[in-house]
Amino acid sequence: AGEGRAGAAAADDDDECPLAPWVFVIDGSAFLWHQVRCMVATLFLVGSGREAPSLVDSLLDLQQCPARPCYDMAPDAPLLLHSIGYPEARLRWTPHADESLSAVAALWRREAEAATLRSAMLLTMRSSLLSARVARPAPSDRAGGGAGGGEGGGGSGSGGSG
Repeated sequence: AGEGRAGAAAADDDDECPLAPWVFVIDGSAFLWHQVRCMVATLFLVGSGREAPSLVDSLLDLQQCPARPCYDMAPDAPLLLHSIGYPEARLRWTPHADESLSAVAALWRREAEAATLRSAMLLTMRSSLLSARVARPAPSDRAGGGAGGGEGGGGSGSGGSG
């Protein structure tokens, strides 16, 4: 919704890697709910060759596509909102503006703290998994046991009372 510009580029030279980060710069005066996620998903479909580049023009033509198209959205987890800018002339302060901004700042702080804790937990879990050693069975155990091997294998009365 609104005029704007968009662009995308691989953030590094390895754009064939499925985990390679991408940067999308999208400027606009307003956005609809999930609009950016839909735009990113469509661009990846076109970029991967699963849709023709003409799809973008078709989706932007309100005569051809008057409603939201039926495509999956890009997942929200890897998308990161980097910055928001507002022209000063468009900001109007109300008597409660300072309270609202303080509430948003407090919410932002709480969410950032929670995200930092989750990140630290995930890094610790990853480190633990990478450093864990997996016990491999001895070659005789892998062959299916044998006489005297394994549990209950022979002998009588060790440790019993009789």
